[in-house]
Amino acid sequence: MEWRRSTRTSYRAGVEGPGLFYKSPLGQKLLSNEPRAIQFSMSYMNQWAQTFAETVNGQFRAEMRKRGKENLIREHDCGRGEYG
Repeated sequence: MEWRRSTRTSYRAGVEGPGLFYKSPLGQKLLSNEPRAIQFSMSYMNQWAQTFAETVNGQFRAEMRKRGKENLIREHDCGRGEYG
């Protein structure tokens, strides 16, 4: 019978634990700051992705010029826009 009580107690702690945390002052602080943190992360990643894309694009163009494939670069620029 003791194992049942122990199992029941463990189950309740696992199910109720997160709910209790978010009701605590620290949990409330996390909930109130989380949207701002996510927005900051997304903004940072968008800036990083833009810089990375520009770097890769520049390296690709340089390599194509080195190989004498300027016509491919011009076709890409004129035909379908920056990202195809």
